[in-house]
Amino acid sequence: MNSPGVLALLLALIGLSVVAVTAACLAGLVALVAQLRHDRRALALLLLLPSSWLYTHDRYDALPALMTVASLFALAHRRNRTAWALLALACATEWYPLVMAPAYFAYQWQTDRRVLFGALASFGGLLLAVLLTASLAIGWEHVLELDSFQLDRGVHRESLLWLVTRAGPLAGAEDSWLAPLFLLGQFALAPLPLLARVDNWRRVAAWSAIAVLGFMLCAKSSSPQGILWVSPYLIVLARTRKEIAGIVLLDVVTYAYNPLAFFGGVRLDSLEWGVLFALKTAVLIGWLLHLLRMPMPRGDDPYESPTDW
Repeated sequence: MNSPGVLALLLALIGLSVVAVTAACLAGLVALVAQLRHDRRALALLLLLPSSWLYTHDRYDALPALMTVASLFALAHRRNRTAWALLALACATEWYPLVMAPAYFAYQWQTDRRVLFGALASFGGLLLAVLLTASLAIGWEHVLELDSFQLDRGVHRESLLWLVTRAGPLAGAEDSWLAPLFLLGQFALAPLPLLARVDNWRRVAAWSAIAVLGFMLCAKSSSPQGILWVSPYLIVLARTRKEIAGIVLLDVVTYAYNPLAFFGGVRLDSLEWGVLFALKTAVLIGWLLHLLRMPMPRGDDPYESPTDW
C-alpha cells in the first residue's frame, strides 16, 4: 500500500471530521438561539454572517460558544445542574466562560438557593475531572503551559492595550503598570451581577454578554473569533432594529480587519489597519456601554416575547 496515499487519505478524513464537527456546532448554535428567540427565530440566522461563519470553521471556538449557549438554554428551562455542568465544560476549553460564572451564581442565589450547592458541585467537580483527565493524558506541566502561554504572550496590534499604549503619554507603558491593569480589567466586570438583580435567565444573558465584552476589550490579543463568544448573546438580547444593525456591523467590521485586511496585504503598522481595528474596538465599546445602560429584561419564560421586557 502506498504510504503517502494512506497519509493523504487519513489527513482528508481528519479534515472532513473537523468540518463535520464545526458544522454541527454551528447548526447547534443556530438551533439553540432560535429556541431562545422563539418570538423571532429568523434572528438566529445572523450567526451565518461572514465572520461568524468563517471562525466557526477556522477555529475551535464554536465548541465553547455552543456549550455556553446550551448552558443558557438549560438555565432558561430550569435545568440548573445541567447548566452549570455545560458551563464547566466550556471553561475547560476556553478562559472566557469563567467570567459568566458570577451571573449564574447571582441568578441561583436569588431564585433557588436550595440547588446552589448541587449546581456549584456540578460545576467544580466536572471542571476538576476534565483538568485531572488532561493532566493524566499529557501531564500537569503541559496543562499549565496552555495557561502560561496566554499570560506570557506579547501585546498584539489587534488589542485595545496596543492602541492605548501608542497614544500620547501612555506610549510604551504595556510592560509596566498598564498590562497588569488590563489583565485585571478582563475580569473586572464579571462580579457586577453579584450587586444587581438577576432573577431571570435573560438577565444572566445580559450580564454574561457584558462580562465577555469586558474580557475581550482588555485582552492582549483581541482575537477575531471572539465574534462567536458574544454574538449569540447579542442576538438573544436584541429588541430593536438598531440593535440588530449593531450585530451586523460588529460582524462586518470584524471581517474587514481580519481576514480581509490581515491577509490582504495591509501592513499592521499602516493607518488603514489602525482605522479598521479602532472601528471594531469602538463597536465593541458601543455595545458594552449600551448593555450597561439599557433596562434589564424581565420575564423568565423561555418562550415569552421579548417585547414584554
